[in-house]
Amino acid sequence: MKPVFSMLLLGFSLIFSAVSPAAAEAAANQAKTLIVYKGDAGVQVNELHALDLATGHFASDRTILPLSEAAEEGIAGYSHVLYAGFSEEALSDKELELFREFTGPLYLIGRHIDRFPAVEKLGPDGAEKITAIRNAAGTWEAPVDKLVTRFENTAGWEVLYTAEVAGGELPLILRQGNTFVAVAESVTGPVSDALGETLFDFYQAERQAPKKFLRLEDVHPKSDPIQLRAIGDYLAEQNIPYAITVIPVYLNPQTHEEIRLADEPELVRVLLGMQANGASIILHGYRHQYRDSETGEGFEYWDVEHDRPIYQSKDEPVLLREDFSTDEEFAAFLKQGQAFEESYIRTTVERGIQELTEQRLYPLAFEAPHYSMSETGYRILSDYFSTYVGEIQLSDKTFNGTGISLFETKPVKLHGMQVLPETLGYIEPDNPDAVTELTAQARYAASFSDSYLAFFYHPYLGLDGLKDVLDVLSVYDEYEWVNMKELDNRVVVNGLTISTGDGKITVDRGVGVLVAQTAKDMWWFAVPILVFLLIVITSIRQKRVLRGR
Repeated sequence: MKPVFSMLLLGFSLIFSAVSPAAAEAAANQAKTLIVYKGDAGVQVNELHALDLATGHFASDRTILPLSEAAEEGIAGYSHVLYAGFSEEALSDKELELFREFTGPLYLIGRHIDRFPAVEKLGPDGAEKITAIRNAAGTWEAPVDKLVTRFENTAGWEVLYTAEVAGGELPLILRQGNTFVAVAESVTGPVSDALGETLFDFYQAERQAPKKFLRLEDVHPKSDPIQLRAIGDYLAEQNIPYAITVIPVYLNPQTHEEIRLADEPELVRVLLGMQANGASIILHGYRHQYRDSETGEGFEYWDVEHDRPIYQSKDEPVLLREDFSTDEEFAAFLKQGQAFEESYIRTTVERGIQELTEQRLYPLAFEAPHYSMSETGYRILSDYFSTYVGEIQLSDKTFNGTGISLFETKPVKLHGMQVLPETLGYIEPDNPDAVTELTAQARYAASFSDSYLAFFYHPYLGLDGLKDVLDVLSVYDEYEWVNMKELDNRVVVNGLTISTGDGKITVDRGVGVLVAQTAKDMWWFAVPILVFLLIVITSIRQKRVLRGR
């Protein structure tokens, strides 16, 4: 969370303009959605983000407001409304008045929803802890700290999901007409996935089959081009499109020597071949490290040692709250730190794009190292990228806690960027059960509509390990692999625009970019011309001097 909490509420209620590449895309759904909540957003930030991620798959025009602000604005202008009760305090009669005239689809979630007339007749009677969630597709574990309200009179309601509790089963998500009810007091984790599935009915959206998505992770200038080529050749033979997350600069933590892609021409040739034969490039930071950690291992956009955003240069003495005598002094430091963070992120992102494009490698999206980045970072990224890949850090207070939906989404938190999720994890080299665990997660994700069976693999583990994963996923051969070049992606930086669609990459260079690139590529030709011009000018001057004599 930001030091000034009102910034969070501002971020939730933004309506995006068409300035950034993300906001320039046409809205996929015309539904105008309001998520209104009662409770402390600072405490319930994870719950709000879960609702943000879930609804972002269905509606681009969304607003998230506390109940007090929604009461001032009114809800008549919205087509869909979701109410989330996080507070111990029940809704007052005056607060209920806000919803009485609303006739559109209404989703009631959490505590004290029995105050709504449609739910009151269900007869709430205490709460139970959830141990599992069940629908027609199967049973899944749920965190035991989640509570579900016991309702006695569900006649006339369609039960979409049930919760397994100590005494049997209870309704978890119900529907009657265009009123939906989720009686869990928390909607994170598996409850969020179940709620997301019911949103297809809430928005009357068409259900689609799951899809598969493969990322080759942490490719940098010291990566082995031979291993990489072997994997690329195999995936091309299997007609499997995939993505590669590339770190343009490798920093040696011992010598502090920087190695760039331009220093490794063989690796660049391999990457160019992969890009031409099924691969899509994702920018994965600039150095993938902040202080003295190794590229690919360290964080870049989060000070993990002090669990805070990047407020200072890595070479400066670290300043903490105890180093300031007053709150005012510390607030001034934070303001300077936030300005540094913005400059730091912009500089590294722009340099990263430049390093790639100079080698004719064209990034289509961004992935933060270790999925760690502040909300400021996401806002800045949206100025350059329309697509983000991976999971999302939920809070500015700590990097411990990421969230993601099972399907593509455009959360308000990401300022209009679409998110391609990672849902299956990755193959840990020291985990003998890694493939089994990934398989189980794939089975879970495949039971939801439009879901991604998305994982990443480190190429240094070799081709055989990747084959093992692809073999176990062969039971999902009817699902298509995601080709990012067929999606609407847009990257804009300093006069350069990269866009995709229909399987092609389009690069639009401004005049300044063309001149700079031509000068860089043709320096060998320009030098003799300049020498020739100098000789001619010198000769002319000498002749004039002789004539003057």
